[in-house]
Amino acid sequence: MAVVSMNPAIFADVQTVIPALITKASPRIGTIKGKLGCSCVVDLTFDRREWAIKGQAADGLVNIAIDHDAMRLTGVSMKQPVDLNMTWTPERILYQGTIGTLPAKLLIDWKRGTLDGELRGKAVKLIFSLETGKAEGTFGGVPDQFDLDKISGNMTGELNNTGFELNLVNLDLSDILQHVYLFLN
Repeated sequence: MAVVSMNPAIFADVQTVIPALITKASPRIGTIKGKLGCSCVVDLTFDRREWAIKGQAADGLVNIAIDHDAMRLTGVSMKQPVDLNMTWTPERILYQGTIGTLPAKLLIDWKRGTLDGELRGKAVKLIFSLETGKAEGTFGGVPDQFDLDKISGNMTGELNNTGFELNLVNLDLSDILQHVYLFLN
């Protein structure tokens, strides 16, 4: 009977090479599909190669370009032009500009778990937890809340006095919060 001995040095290279090949980058494409209310279809694609959001949300087409060099979001959402400047730090994101003809300002504070500002002439205030996938607050004084099941990607809740059911693929609550203007009218 022959005895085979294993040389641990053979496996040393494998242990250093394999982790280097595994990346933890965000997936390049994410989608949101579902309904707002009874009849408003949501079918959005978040393309991280082109840095664009395209599709349909609520009552209109969405075509948003994200220019990280210029720190700006431009395009169309809910039949309104979107022009937002972005100030980014690891702790906060501030969007300022216009949606339609109205001023827009959103401040997302990741550490505090808050989103505050004004959209479409209405105050918006949300408290959220990325850990639990829950958010609640108000838009124009109307209570809003949503809950994301991180395993299935199903998100349910109420925005603008309208119930919704969405399914997120390769996206999470932070993506919804950064682009909440796509859903609040």
